[in-house]
Amino acid sequence: MRRMVTGRGRLAWGSALAAAIVVVAAATVLLISRLSGGADGSWDLADTHGISAAPAAVSCPTSTDCWVVGWDRVEHLSGGAWAGAPLPALGGEQGAVLFGVACPTTSECWGVGQDYTTEQIVFGHEVGDAWTLIREAGDVTQPEQLNAIACVDPDDCWAVGHVGPIDGSRFQPLIEHYSGTGWSVVPSADPGSGGDLTAISCPTPTECSAVGTTGGEAGNGNSWTSPLIEHYEGDGWTLVSTPGIGAGGLTVVACSNSNGCWAVGHSGWGSGARPIVEHGVGDSWSVVGSPSLSGPDGAVLLSVACTASNTCWGVGELPPTFNLGGPSTGPTPGPTEVLPPVIEGNARGGWSVAVSPQIPGGSGSLTAVTCVASRCWAIGSTLTGGFVAESTT
Repeated sequence: MRRMVTGRGRLAWGSALAAAIVVVAAATVLLISRLSGGADGSWDLADTHGISAAPAAVSCPTSTDCWVVGWDRVEHLSGGAWAGAPLPALGGEQGAVLFGVACPTTSECWGVGQDYTTEQIVFGHEVGDAWTLIREAGDVTQPEQLNAIACVDPDDCWAVGHVGPIDGSRFQPLIEHYSGTGWSVVPSADPGSGGDLTAISCPTPTECSAVGTTGGEAGNGNSWTSPLIEHYEGDGWTLVSTPGIGAGGLTVVACSNSNGCWAVGHSGWGSGARPIVEHGVGDSWSVVGSPSLSGPDGAVLLSVACTASNTCWGVGELPPTFNLGGPSTGPTPGPTEVLPPVIEGNARGGWSVAVSPQIPGGSGSLTAVTCVASRCWAIGSTLTGGFVAESTT
């Protein structure tokens, strides 16, 4: 019998850090923008006071109040300054990682991820700047992980991830819902070949879109086959037909009432990886032209977010030594190579490359971006593991 995690008050938050988000040996920072009007977008590097972190996700209830989650830590922007703190201890040898975070109000956040010792799901809950962690209880017969979370309001949150590998091989998409009294599993649409859901966005209480990758076998990075999109309209989750891009996957999706959904990811794996951008309205999705970026081991987009005026930004990396063998894999050690950071932007509605603020050491990765009203924050890590935060002005 699958479990329900209950508790409102000061419940725990937990999550696991996706491989693409762990600090890499070297990477070029990417920012990709789609500007709906004629205004130029500019980014400034924030002072993070020498914080060391491997951040996975960011959520900002206001443009001056943000929470960042990752491996064993949280970072908080408050009063114009960033500060970091360790997550509460769970016990075990490896601790917990939070992959996703959502803050429906300025006084409450949820995080999701995994306890790396037990391979159980971990939920995190923040109330009044205090975080707690709790393992999801129940009879768990195989590893489980939640990658992302979206909250319409404090009593209506969705989280996505995967179960498995089942029977030592195949992964299966996992969806859970919080209704104000507890978390419970909701049936996902079965893609047939298994898969992993890596992101979710809910513009209304009755509409959500989740994205990820189909396929996936333990120990076989090349088994991830194609993008996966699932859609919710108040009466259950259904599979959405995805544009034919061949092998690849979608990493993040951002939806709004007025602009439909934008999803970013990559086509191909390893040295053949190239960024992709897709746009969807309801169940209809299409590939949108993105810059033809190249690098020593290809390129990948890790996150996307849009402002209230439908200016959208995507972030990612060109990793010379990173293993792009599939979702939720770890970094591959290799020789250090410093590459100049880049930003992509276009003031006339397309996607193109522009220059990023110079980060310490000149190399790193931006792993997540979020926008509140007209301001956006992007977070990531330097080559040496320093926390990076950039914001639009």
